[in-house]
Amino acid sequence: MIIEAIVTAVCLCADCFAVSTCSSTTLKSRLHAGTLFKVSLSFAFIQAGLLLIGWMAGGLILGIVRRFAHIIGGLLLGYVGGSMILEGAKGNMEAKDLNGWKNIILGRIHERREFPFHIATVRFCICGNNVKRHFRHRFRQKHRQQSWQMGRNSRRNGAFGAWNSNDVFIKIYQMKKLLIFVSCACAAIAFTACSKDPQNPAPEPTFPEGSKENPVKLSAEGTANCYLIQSPEGWYSFDATVKGNGASTTGLSVNTKLAPTDAKLVWQSEKDMIESVEIKEGVISFEWNSDIKAGNALIAALDKNGSILWSWHIWAPEDVAKTDRTKSGYDLLNMNLGALKSTMDAEAATYGMLYQWGRKDPFPAAATPTGNTQTISATVYDEDGKVVKFPNSKWTSTEENTIAYSIANPTVCLSNRAQYASCRDWLENSQANDALWGNPKGHIRDSDNNYTNKGSKSIYDPCPVGYRVPPADVFSYFTGIGGYVADIKSCDIADANGDSIVDMQDYHYGWLFNMESGSQFFPAAARFDGTYAMLMGSVSGLWGNYWSNSPNTNELTSATGFGFACLAFSTEAKGMTASASGA
Repeated sequence: MIIEAIVTAVCLCADCFAVSTCSSTTLKSRLHAGTLFKVSLSFAFIQAGLLLIGWMAGGLILGIVRRFAHIIGGLLLGYVGGSMILEGAKGNMEAKDLNGWKNIILGRIHERREFPFHIATVRFCICGNNVKRHFRHRFRQKHRQQSWQMGRNSRRNGAFGAWNSNDVFIKIYQMKKLLIFVSCACAAIAFTACSKDPQNPAPEPTFPEGSKENPVKLSAEGTANCYLIQSPEGWYSFDATVKGNGASTTGLSVNTKLAPTDAKLVWQSEKDMIESVEIKEGVISFEWNSDIKAGNALIAALDKNGSILWSWHIWAPEDVAKTDRTKSGYDLLNMNLGALKSTMDAEAATYGMLYQWGRKDPFPAAATPTGNTQTISATVYDEDGKVVKFPNSKWTSTEENTIAYSIANPTVCLSNRAQYASCRDWLENSQANDALWGNPKGHIRDSDNNYTNKGSKSIYDPCPVGYRVPPADVFSYFTGIGGYVADIKSCDIADANGDSIVDMQDYHYGWLFNMESGSQFFPAAARFDGTYAMLMGSVSGLWGNYWSNSPNTNELTSATGFGFACLAFSTEAKGMTASASGA
């Protein structure tokens, strides 16, 4: 009897598992094998419990089900029969087809996915009750035989024999406990299996780098005010909660954290170059149009009022950006910041971006290798394809000459005209700061006439990650005396045309200067005039001006607020007029 009960219980649990597997497959198609196994064991656990409920209260449940079945059946019969009579009276013979109504009813039932589960629930209640009745029937049958044998023995021995019902119910109770133990053991196994991860879990979905879900992380190696991209295509992102490189440097005490709520494209060098700009949890993401292989853009983070909190230059040159070492031991990028190409024959594509000393945001140079008084910055566009202008600040007032204004208005060139006599800085005289690019003492020389202060990268430095504005002595070897000269033969210029003579024939909108190995092209990209705050387009291709991170003093005037140009050259003709161009 015990073996038979164990086999029956195990078969019932196996039946639970099989039915639950089928139910799981029906309810959860396309499931991973491990997930299907867990779901199946979970159903087995539930249905084992229903088996026990059926054992203990199967009769009651069956009575309720039968009663409701009779009521529902009567209602369905009345509905179907009444409808048939009504439709038949109207002459609709198709409605008299009982199979049609049956199919409709079964179809409606089939649409409800939970129906198989309800059927399974009733089935296991019935199953538990049947097991209970089966065991009771077998025990009664067995004990009737025992009592009949006992009666024969008692009659032989002269004693009265009777069937002891207590023994039978004790054995039924023992069998119940055995079945409950086996069911609980199976349920515990199912629960344990569901608690553990499968040996081969379903892999997490992966997305290719550069997709919207997995953008290229430009700030992974550090934050900066400029991000350099080679072969742009797809989605990129960067940390928009940090100003510049987030560093605290000598002479600058500012909060370097940002909490933007929105982002926008300020300008782009080609229409539809930046197809989308988004921000989420302090990270700005943007999509680069794969049809445009090079360009520049400015993307800004905004506060809740739509004001610019900070902006970042996105730079994608056509040529590969790499470093060349100067003879003084500095590693320089092989092209101007913002340039698309690096070679002399590329002409205006080598000019790149222009900067006011100490500011982080770029201004485009001219689009042509030469210009005149009407030449302005290269045309750029907003997100709607409209032309973005680069206006100047007020000439008669310094109220806009603040750092806060320069950050909130990255396309406005700030004029020093209202304070020109006393200060040449774009900042109002009382707010002037020599530490904006991280080297406030960079212009000071030692007793050997050497610049000893090299400085460090500040939050306003416009260079990409890994680079910074150079110190004052980076190009000191370009001339024999480390200063201005009038004779090009005293300059370390490369023979560009290969005629073994260094002369003006080697100039082509800039010079090739010798490096530690080879040479590097330095274009004459002109500059913005600080007084009028406009591009000096008439000297494009003639003037070359390169900032250092150091401030400067001018012995010819008592005015302050000068930046130190570590390289400057001019090839303009005698009597030429240089003038700033209107915006």
